[in-house]
Amino acid sequence: MLIGLMKRTIYAQVAAILIVALVAVPGKPVLAKKYAKRAYKNFQPGTFYVSTKRHSKISRADLKKISRYKFVFDYRTFFRKSQIKSLQRINRNTKIIWYLNVGHTFPNSSDYDYINKNHPDWFAKTSTGQRVRTSKTKAFVMEPGNLGYQKWIAEKARRFTQYGYSGVLADAFYYPPFRPYSKYYSSTPINPRTKKSYKSREWILAKNRLLKNIKYKIGRKLLLVNGYSTGRAYYKFGSGHLLKYADGVFVEGFTRWPNNNLKSHRSASDWLKEMKMVTRISATNKIILLQTNFAERTQNKKAARRAKLFAFSSYLLSGQKNSYFEYGTVNMKKYWANGSLSFRYYNIRLGRPLNRYYKKNRVFQRDFVKGKVLVNPHNKSYKIKLSRKYRRLGSKRRFRVFTLKRNSSAVLIKTK
Repeated sequence: MLIGLMKRTIYAQVAAILIVALVAVPGKPVLAKKYAKRAYKNFQPGTFYVSTKRHSKISRADLKKISRYKFVFDYRTFFRKSQIKSLQRINRNTKIIWYLNVGHTFPNSSDYDYINKNHPDWFAKTSTGQRVRTSKTKAFVMEPGNLGYQKWIAEKARRFTQYGYSGVLADAFYYPPFRPYSKYYSSTPINPRTKKSYKSREWILAKNRLLKNIKYKIGRKLLLVNGYSTGRAYYKFGSGHLLKYADGVFVEGFTRWPNNNLKSHRSASDWLKEMKMVTRISATNKIILLQTNFAERTQNKKAARRAKLFAFSSYLLSGQKNSYFEYGTVNMKKYWANGSLSFRYYNIRLGRPLNRYYKKNRVFQRDFVKGKVLVNPHNKSYKIKLSRKYRRLGSKRRFRVFTLKRNSSAVLIKTK
């Protein structure tokens, strides 16, 4: 079972990108304009928790700590029913979400044994009938358009929600068999209905039907989908079309991927697309969960600390109603998540935002009742003149003029 949960890898950025061009799917992306005007005013910074500690090692103190979060994702804990009830008794607003891989099955797992014996047609196959596997982890890719598989995985999701979970996170969802992402597969899967390679329209419709079946089975329970990797991918492939059946989306590559060099940065234009993606999805009144990952044993390096603040500042800059943020680390050998990281500024109190982000003095800014957030995504430093005195987060020195270095950020607190 554990091996079936191996995820959050350097391939997560590929996993999240199976989102096709806007022209591929009829209709307009889902966008509820009535929420857009007030979404930024209702923003309250919040974080979520990824749980990987085995349930037998979870103490009462752990449960009390975990219950502080609005969303708790069960990756490898396998909470007991009594633990779920305890979490909800401590905080009735806590949502415990089960991680469910809906795109692959792994060899030597009970799911694989069952499907291999009873439903071999559920596997994605090549034109010669060979089963398609993932290139690195050697998982078997499932045929997304197979109605039997759709109903089976939806029923599996329902059982977990009946067990006590508040919803499911559908992972390994948007792996496109198209260039340049086709290298993720051992070979190219075909559409069994046409006997030809999948077209983008066919693939996205199959994935949407899969989501529809899951949502139908779990009803009012939450369906969160991992597959909104970066702002660049969002606008290139038109993933706004995939919001219809999901209650929320999970963005694993917010501002960086775990395999990125700590000193490397996305271009300013790609970073800005990410900010626009967050505000756009939030405007639909959907939940959006932003995650920034680091390779194991790199998270405490000096460059990583700067990257953490940059990601957190970017979240504060773009965050709207129903948006949440988290740091994590990834075991790059096993390709799975190690769980959430603590961060000293998670509980910062800036008050409500006074506006959306805007650009001034060549950097992006956002004003709050008690402070201000600035992000410089450019490869150049800028001198900033402020309208009043501020101090940096974690510092007592007051100033009205300061230099914001290239690819850096600042969270400022108002002073008297």
